[in-house]
Amino acid sequence: MFFQLSQQAPKTAQLGSTDSTDGNLNELHVTVRCCSHLQSRASHLQPHPYVVYKFSDFADHDTAIIPSSSDPQFDDHMCFPVPMNMDLDRYLKSESLSFYVFDDSDTQEDIYIGKVNVPLISLAHDRCISDTKEISPEVEHTPEIEINMPTVSHIPEVSQESSVDKVKENTEKVQQGKDDDVSLLSEGQLAERTLTSSEDETEITEELEPEDEEDRSASDSDECIIPGRIAKSIKQPSEKIRIEIIALSLNDSPVTADDTIQRLFIECRFYSLPAEETPVSLPKPKSGQWVYYNYSNVIYVDKENNQAKRDILKAILLKQEMPNRSIRFTVVSDPPEDEQDLECEDVGIANVDLADMFREGRDIIEQSIDVLDARADGGGIGKLRVTVEALHALRSVYEQYRDDLEA
Repeated sequence: MFFQLSQQAPKTAQLGSTDSTDGNLNELHVTVRCCSHLQSRASHLQPHPYVVYKFSDFADHDTAIIPSSSDPQFDDHMCFPVPMNMDLDRYLKSESLSFYVFDDSDTQEDIYIGKVNVPLISLAHDRCISDTKEISPEVEHTPEIEINMPTVSHIPEVSQESSVDKVKENTEKVQQGKDDDVSLLSEGQLAERTLTSSEDETEITEELEPEDEEDRSASDSDECIIPGRIAKSIKQPSEKIRIEIIALSLNDSPVTADDTIQRLFIECRFYSLPAEETPVSLPKPKSGQWVYYNYSNVIYVDKENNQAKRDILKAILLKQEMPNRSIRFTVVSDPPEDEQDLECEDVGIANVDLADMFREGRDIIEQSIDVLDARADGGGIGKLRVTVEALHALRSVYEQYRDDLEA
């Protein structure tokens, strides 16, 4: 799968104080150009792909659906007006822009066929992004995504200078058009990679075509589709727990040897809340192989509407006796269609301890955790690749109940 993204250098405009805290407006341009080597979950068919992403508190943006294409050409261009203030600075330093590729012909609406996260932190430092990441499509070889992104904006520093001075300074920078891009390479990226180097390779690239300021301003107004509102402030990461069930792999164990176990789905439970499960069961993988679910779920823990769930997080931070080590994943055997009189059976268990996550100060991102046998001696039967993002919510609860937690 090949993504090609581009962002044009933003324009700066002076607005009244009612529009932006710093009287300075910036435009973020995102263009999704194309994908290559896409595969439908029904491997004998071509997908009907489209891409979805969400920037800040703007609405989700969907590209057009390209029918029956493994190499769709989108050329989808969006423009997001954002205020030049410290909220934007904090947002860029803490968030990623996630692009999801969906297949419109897939009856399971929650399942995507590809995903990439683009961290935005380098944009807060006026630096180009060049990175190589893995995605998890349902193929034997894990492809890679290459990301290149030019600078988006100049983030104003906290100082005593007036808004007028800052607007003038940034306007002069745009007019000069001489900012240099600096590439950031991820660890392990030893050389440039191209699409022709491997058919299994997946890349994301982002380009900024050179053009003079006058031509660029004209093309911006002609091509840019601007959403109907301006984000007057960038929302900070919402207080939520995001759980993503990515893939399952089994090793040589009684589960792989049991011919009565043919299809598996994954159940996820947070404390005593109702369990969520992947909408599909997949064929049991052979030893050492991976099957991909690509399913995600969000649990909101904001104090305005979900105080009971925040109380659970408080109990976790207080290290009270908690069942299931905070979050439990269960691998469940789904009976064959011709034996529906049989019941589902738990065959494997994996756990994520949110207290450990808070103590270590990091989320679990696409990490493979041990799956233990739920039926026998509790020995390892495989790995479950998951993402659990809860650190922001845990820190929010800690700040709210700091006196109780430090007593």
